[in-house]
Amino acid sequence: MDMNTAPTLLACGAFFVPSFVTIWAVWFVERLRGASAPYV
Repeated sequence: MDMNTAPTLLACGAFFVPSFVTIWAVWFVERLRGASAPYV
């Protein structure tokens, strides 16, 4: 593992993790709302 690997992984994680959490949260909220919720 060279010196450039860790910053690259951190940079990828810094973008991937928040986007994954956001997508999961939106899916989870929509799932909780259920099919009875009105769609705008």
